[in-house]
Amino acid sequence: MKKALRGSEGRGNARCRARARVCFALCTALCTGIVGALGLAPEARAGGRLDVLAETGIELQPGIDVAVTVPIFWDERCARVEYTLDTVPPNAGTPAELSIADVRRELQAAMDVWNQIPTSYIEMNITRVRTIGNGVRGFDFVNEITFEAPPDFDSGATSPSISLDADTQFEPGDDLDGDGDSDVYDPIERGRNTCFDADLDGDIEFPAGLYLAGTILDNDVQFNPRVLYELTPSPDAVDLRATATHEFGHSHGLSHALLNNISDRDGSASTMFPSLDAGDPGSESAARSLHVDDIAWSSLIYPEGSGDGPLASLQFGDVPFSEVFSVLRGSVVSAAGIGIAGANVYARRIGAENEIPVGAFAGRVRVLRDLATGQIGVLPPELGVVDGEYELPLPDGNYEIFVQPPDVEMATGMSISAVGTIGQVSDLHFFDEEGASTPGNEVVFETNPGRSRHVAVRTTNPLERIDFVANQTIQFANFGPVLQRGSPIVLGQQDVRYATRYRNDIVLAVLDSGTALTTGQFLVSNSDPSIPVRIARASLVLGRLTPEGTIALIDQGLRLREQSDFVAQDGDFHPFYFDGANGMSDRIQSELARDPSLDLFLVVDMPNDPELGASGIPPLLTVGLDESLSESFVSLGGSPFFRLANQNWGMLLNFSPR
Repeated sequence: MKKALRGSEGRGNARCRARARVCFALCTALCTGIVGALGLAPEARAGGRLDVLAETGIELQPGIDVAVTVPIFWDERCARVEYTLDTVPPNAGTPAELSIADVRRELQAAMDVWNQIPTSYIEMNITRVRTIGNGVRGFDFVNEITFEAPPDFDSGATSPSISLDADTQFEPGDDLDGDGDSDVYDPIERGRNTCFDADLDGDIEFPAGLYLAGTILDNDVQFNPRVLYELTPSPDAVDLRATATHEFGHSHGLSHALLNNISDRDGSASTMFPSLDAGDPGSESAARSLHVDDIAWSSLIYPEGSGDGPLASLQFGDVPFSEVFSVLRGSVVSAAGIGIAGANVYARRIGAENEIPVGAFAGRVRVLRDLATGQIGVLPPELGVVDGEYELPLPDGNYEIFVQPPDVEMATGMSISAVGTIGQVSDLHFFDEEGASTPGNEVVFETNPGRSRHVAVRTTNPLERIDFVANQTIQFANFGPVLQRGSPIVLGQQDVRYATRYRNDIVLAVLDSGTALTTGQFLVSNSDPSIPVRIARASLVLGRLTPEGTIALIDQGLRLREQSDFVAQDGDFHPFYFDGANGMSDRIQSELARDPSLDLFLVVDMPNDPELGASGIPPLLTVGLDESLSESFVSLGGSPFFRLANQNWGMLLNFSPR
């Protein structure tokens, strides 16, 4: 078993599935940032970007100010980032020790997949190899890559940045890190205006000038020396290049992404997804290259053709950002009109096997900050959320647009950014996944949440805004609070069918209160994330509990809704939308009232002979441990459905007021 965390500091995701998962810690930048000379930070939007808390110039009382999130980035003058590689090798002192020459080659290859994006001008290179030997990264204007770490280091790798928290004018001779050495040079005197080692002492100096809040000053990448790294993906260790490619995404400002099921034919994740399955070579191989989401966000932060400087101006092989991407904008708000910080907006390409190319996170937040201690005070949402705005960089194509809360299993809001963290701790992520309705129909209570308007994206045409009002529903769930991977009783079985019973009296009471049943949801856990989670059929059926304690489904005539042969979301509740919810709900209401012996059942049939990955374990429906009477059943090999003991499948129903 290989477990670790990766990301850009020590704030990890809430759950890391047990088998061979390398989870990546994230720096939300709540704990980074240095105080600059100026106060007001420019407006910025959250998206696939890390953020930092910036000054607003508002001081509530001495030492307590109001800070707002802004994204982090390398200033164009410094976007040719130079790194120093430590000489301590991975797997030091073991037979698997890697040579520094091989390590440098692999790390540079990981940088180069970002460097070679034709629409992004970021450039990262290893320019020095020397013994650092401190075991602890720090703010010293040396961008370090090291395989040393303190004993309590519990992440697989991190990539924290030190960033400005206010617009700041750098003057020649400024000592920004307090080491007695100047960190700023005069660009006129030197005849250049880029970051470099101006005094040849091993650290980087910045040219004098104005730098905006969020500007990265120092980035260090630290790998855990207790993780076994390898040079070729296999189930036996952690692939170094895949891990480094992810970390260098953080190094130039990208947050984690929630894309872990790219399409119906590709179950792999984007490079910036917050976990990597070290036991799935397919997952590791996919993480070595970039997904559209990774490319789009790097390009949005560092758009080619956006300036006259040496990097942002077009050179041979560059492609203008504006010729490839358009930026869709909008907002996500609650019923009260409060922005939902950390809501995930994503695009699904029409007619392309449900490919999801790009996602974005909505919102900006403000907090109270103690300038002496750095402690953060979270404000109530009506005061703490600045807005629910998002930006979504999209290549040309035809799309449906959806919004969802951060994934419940692999990527909570706390694994995204400061915006996502505060959205989660402020309880803003309790809403349901939905498509973008047409103008005038985007409301709090929708009976057809799965329908999404079509959006044609063309770089030659402007895009209208897509604004969401988050759906609120009544949820009916039988499972307990502890979700875990599915029951082993289904392993090696054919004709596996899962069913959850929803009692007549409870369903009828909810429908009688003036609601419609709009959606079923179920949570699947996959041992090999590079393999898509295929479902043979999901159905909503009426049936009866027999005297023997089994169930008899009325498949003929009373099968209410079904969906066959589709790919489900992995590690997130997959929505099974019920079209025509009002009419269907009327029928359910009538049947349940007419025959009290009938109950409602949500049923999921798994395919026989599913595609398997390295683990040999098929996708499993999660279970919630519960001491109360189980309402979940399973049928194996055509047997009658029998009841589980003290556990319930991870299934639920959503009802919406009409």
